[in-house]
Formats: sequence, C-alpha cells, structure tokens
Amino acid sequence: MTIERIHPQNDERAAWAAKALAAFQKEAGADLPELVGDLLVDLMHWCDRNNHDFDAALFRARDHYAAEVKGEEFG
Repeated sequence: MTIERIHPQNDERAAWAAKALAAFQKEAGADLPELVGDLLVDLMHWCDRNNHDFDAALFRARDHYAAEVKGEEFG
C-alpha cells in the first residue's frame, strides 16, 4: 500500500500543485523537465521583492511535507 493510498488528502495537495504548475507553464512557457526548478527560482525572485524569507518558507514546507506523508495535519 502506498503513502497516497493511506493519506488520500495528499492526492488533493498534488492536484493543487499541478494546477499551479500548469498556470506557471502557460505564463512562462517553461518545459516540463525544468518547470519545478524554474518556478522555484521565480519564487525566490518574488520573495526578494516582497521581503519574504524563501529559505524559511522552504524549511517550513519540508517539515509540513514530512508530517503530511506521515498523516499529520497542521492547523
């Protein structure tokens, strides 16, 4: 049994990400192999211009991901 079968809400999370990537791909014209990396780079630029700490957000995201694949939820 896969993690996704145990925690189907992660399927929904992945679908949200797919929608965001599709919108980015449409606007930026990035190719699929480079799409995630290109989006991350552009998010770094956005963070620079909006006084947001990208590294802190990435650290938080990694923690949330680890918890979500284990079935924990954040409120």
